[in-house]
Amino acid sequence: FKKRFASQLGVGVDELEGMGFHVYSAGTGSINGGRASAEAIEVMKDYGIDISRHISKQLVQDMVADADYVFAMSPHHIPTIQAIAPGQKKKLQLLCPGDAVADPIGQPAAMYRKTAMKIDKCLQRIVKMLLSDYTGSKE
Repeated sequence: FKKRFASQLGVGVDELEGMGFHVYSAGTGSINGGRASAEAIEVMKDYGIDISRHISKQLVQDMVADADYVFAMSPHHIPTIQAIAPGQKKKLQLLCPGDAVADPIGQPAAMYRKTAMKIDKCLQRIVKMLLSDYTGSKE
């Protein structure tokens, strides 16, 4: 997301925070401190992204409270997020509306690649929406 969004803004990924964009990745079932799988690292290299130093974070109430948007991978994540952060339902959306994104953990790299392609397609919609919100707020 960061790479795609920064590219559309015409800036580097490292410039997003200075512009007020804070992007986090956290899971409802993640354990803090987990590393990306070898398959995920391999597939993300295809996108020109190095996640070899990525460390997983568990989603907590403050993250949701501070967010403008929270994108869930599948519908079953929504009630879990609502339980973590009651009263934040308006911020929650599915990453791919009408289509859950299955976690490829334990699968071969081909499944990670298929999942990455699906996520990338859905991110295109989200980036377009956020750019519209961003440019609309500057007018």
